[in-house]
Amino acid sequence: MGLILFSYMDAHPTFDRLFAQAMDSVENLTGTAFLDDFNWGAFQRVIDVGGSRGHKALSILKAHPHLRAVVFDRPQVIAEASTAWQGKVAADVLERVTFQAGDILESIPSADSDEDVYAFSAIFHGLSDADSRRLLLNLKHACGEKRPWVLIGDAVLAEMQVDSTLASFDMQMLIGTAGRERTLSEWQQLLAGSGFTLVKVLDVRTFAKCLVLRRE
Repeated sequence: MGLILFSYMDAHPTFDRLFAQAMDSVENLTGTAFLDDFNWGAFQRVIDVGGSRGHKALSILKAHPHLRAVVFDRPQVIAEASTAWQGKVAADVLERVTFQAGDILESIPSADSDEDVYAFSAIFHGLSDADSRRLLLNLKHACGEKRPWVLIGDAVLAEMQVDSTLASFDMQMLIGTAGRERTLSEWQQLLAGSGFTLVKVLDVRTFAKCLVLRRE
């Protein structure tokens, strides 16, 4: 992805696997509240960008038998994800998920229809503003003439008051990835001219928010 952290993981497979396991642990800690916090059943396909080994996407598929999913992440992650769930997840669920490798700063999976939803869970806070805009441009190209929905799960800082927890995340992102947490006005500035409209900001049962976007 062109970032210091991910470049390091590309060159250190053991650390890379530990990071993927840590992402699975985060999913276990936060539970399945995300299944009820957003109406996943309104769509036909979920494109989980930066979805690690697919833990979240598979949970969504289990809850919504009509859904399909694409899990998109770095090649090393996807190489393990494609076999990690064999014998652990029902075959009919695995049949509805596709694991695809790539670089989010190069391109992401294309939308099939207006009933697709792109999910970015804790992705943008690991990116600088410049790389975030590059990702948004790739997303616009992936949409083509389609008008899918976009869900960004990330923190939204208060404009004035300081939240110590979010401030610590902000510092971690700055040190580890050159990314940052953003206020709502900073999100709006980032999205300006991107081709996407911020429809609403949803409260969810974690420290983050869900920014719901629609292709213009």
